[in-house]
Amino acid sequence: MDKGTLYGCDQYAKTKCPFTISKRILGKSISTANVKKLLSQGKTNVIKGFKKGGKTFDAALVWDGNEKKLSFQFSKR
Repeated sequence: MDKGTLYGCDQYAKTKCPFTISKRILGKSISTANVKKLLSQGKTNVIKGFKKGGKTFDAALVWDGNEKKLSFQFSKR
């Protein structure tokens, strides 16, 4: 569910689901389509242009449900 600057669980009031994801990560907007894919398949499409420390990189976002953590999966070159 769109909650302004982040996406969160639509059943939060009933379940107290703690999941949230920012709409912007390292300078990139995260689309609703990618969040839906992340939640249904565990991984987004590769998103180009994340910025950190003056450098840019491309990666998919991966959700680890066991550890309740978001991480990057880098493209193999």
